[in-house]
Amino acid sequence: MIVKKDEELIKACTQGDHAAFDILFKKYARPLTFFIDQILHNRNRAEDIFQDTFIKVLENAGKFDNRYKFSTWIYRIALNLCINELRKRQRENRRIYSQNMDNIYCNILDRIPYLTTPVDILEKKECANRINDALSYLSVSKRTAFVLKFYHHLSYEEIGEIMNCSTGTVKSRIHYAVEKIQVIVRE
Repeated sequence: MIVKKDEELIKACTQGDHAAFDILFKKYARPLTFFIDQILHNRNRAEDIFQDTFIKVLENAGKFDNRYKFSTWIYRIALNLCINELRKRQRENRRIYSQNMDNIYCNILDRIPYLTTPVDILEKKECANRINDALSYLSVSKRTAFVLKFYHHLSYEEIGEIMNCSTGTVKSRIHYAVEKIQVIVRE
């Protein structure tokens, strides 16, 4: 089986190739839903927004510009839908973030190899929960940059494309996000 690039798959989608769509859908289901959940802090809405993202992908597949990466295009669509959702929540005066992050572990902490005892694992989980709670205090732009960098391991350039800003702005947002998270976690 020949593995096709995302950009080739989206082109195949425009020609009615349902298998190509299925490949893209399965490839992005988990990371994109996780990204959306990190922005919205609501798993149910994250799944809905993920579905909406792929509807937009299908509707706009013919407009995809092959000069760009498909991954940055789809993350930008998802981010726009998240921003719309957050605006809608604010208009409706609903609570912006829910507390359903208890079982999500921070990938940053997963890189620390020496935490192996049950006590270490518990401390690691508690720290991850504090970081996830701290994310809710960040602005959407800082939270998005932080999540894309440390949870999805994207480059500054890719994040800049997704967020439609310069790499310098991305670095600044991540810097301030890390500073604020450190202050909140220490409290």
